[in-house]
Amino acid sequence: MTVKMILAVDEGNAIGWDDGSLPWKIPADMKRFKELTTGHDVLMGWKTFISLRRPHGLPNRTNHILTRKSYAECAPFLGVDAAKVHEFTNSPARWLTLPQEVRVTDTFQDYVRAHQEGLNPKDLWIIGGAEVYMQAIVHKLVDEIYVTRVAMKSGASVRLPFDLYDIEKFIDHQDAYGVQWTMHERMVQKQDDLSFDFTTLKKTQ
Repeated sequence: MTVKMILAVDEGNAIGWDDGSLPWKIPADMKRFKELTTGHDVLMGWKTFISLRRPHGLPNRTNHILTRKSYAECAPFLGVDAAKVHEFTNSPARWLTLPQEVRVTDTFQDYVRAHQEGLNPKDLWIIGGAEVYMQAIVHKLVDEIYVTRVAMKSGASVRLPFDLYDIEKFIDHQDAYGVQWTMHERMVQKQDDLSFDFTTLKKTQ
């Protein structure tokens, strides 16, 4: 099983707005995201999940939500009937009332490592937001990065705490911490007047 990270960044390393929405609409990027992640597991923070506006998460994927929120706080957003929320709040089986496609976890490192060491043949795709991306990079949990670099300054409020628009800078910075990355693919794209590229990085050490 491989842990992969997928995201889009602009020239200022912005990835979105506070409500989880994206500052651009790039159909080719959304198509690529769907093609790569469908059939696998996806891991996201609470704000990213809410921004999907899908109580059952992304279709044809197992959706893992990273949050410290309680069952009672999560369940209404996951389509659980209010009466059932009240009935199961203190039950050991409460998390089983969630949609089959959704899982909730409050531990990031242990969860990812258990996924890596398990027998699950599906890849795990980390899909946001900024804090989840940062933890994945800081704790050296990611094997591959699929980044869409958008040639614009969106002014969006949520930014990565590391530079992923400047690929060479990212590689050099990671190398200083003993993590080596190589660029395996770069595909330059254009939509109307907007230029962007699909870049793939793979960890070699």
